[in-house]
Amino acid sequence: MIDLKNVISLIEIKFCKKVSCIIRKKGGDDKNWSVIFEGENEFKNVKLTDKDMKMVDAFRILSV
Repeated sequence: MIDLKNVISLIEIKFCKKVSCIIRKKGGDDKNWSVIFEGENEFKNVKLTDKDMKMVDAFRILSV
């Protein structure tokens, strides 16, 4: 299982926006997320790449 805090950190860095709400897509893997950014009112689909997942693992190791 992936650490949600690290996924949020990666998405905030990648999109330069603060995450307000995040939901993992039902039936999907840890790469598909629905995100509402601060100041917005619609979910946006975010698909993380394998490179992104390596960054999430690096965050876990560094305890960012």
